[in-house]
Amino acid sequence: MASKGKPSPRSAVSPLSDEQVKRLAVRHTLVDSTQYYPTGPRTPNQPEINAQNPKATKRLLGGVSIVFRASCKTKAWGLEQVPETGPFITAASHVTMFDVFVPMMSLFHMGRRPRYMAKAEMAKWPLIGKWFQLVGMQPVQRHSGKAKQIEETSIDILTSGRPLTVWPEGTVTRDPKKWVMSIK
Repeated sequence: MASKGKPSPRSAVSPLSDEQVKRLAVRHTLVDSTQYYPTGPRTPNQPEINAQNPKATKRLLGGVSIVFRASCKTKAWGLEQVPETGPFITAASHVTMFDVFVPMMSLFHMGRRPRYMAKAEMAKWPLIGKWFQLVGMQPVQRHSGKAKQIEETSIDILTSGRPLTVWPEGTVTRDPKKWVMSIK
């Protein structure tokens, strides 16, 4: 997924140039993932939507979509591969705090409601921690020696038929050039 717009003053990540976006468009069908069903008509997974606090999710999705539309030109590709039902795993790189919302918004607009593996500390953050819990955050106790428990939780989510989104790096990259760190 690509996001083109003004970089935040706190971020060293540059947006993709128009030329880079054009090169991507030659190989991929780019869609606006800030809109519902950007790849065409779909049947939303209503049981999944109903199970994941639909009111809170709709509010968060609306707010995130407005911010994305106002601050950048979001283009995604590969969303036609998202199944309408059944489990799948989405793995996303974690370069900025902003990019946690890209897969969330994109998959929500495709009518799916994945669970999100995220560090447990986020659940305690003021305001946003509660929102993350309401919209599917699955807290992970990092550095706890409980890798087996994390694996079992992931398997439980997937065998229940739900999708799962993970950030394999386990944290925002610390590389000064914003390269992806090693996978945990």
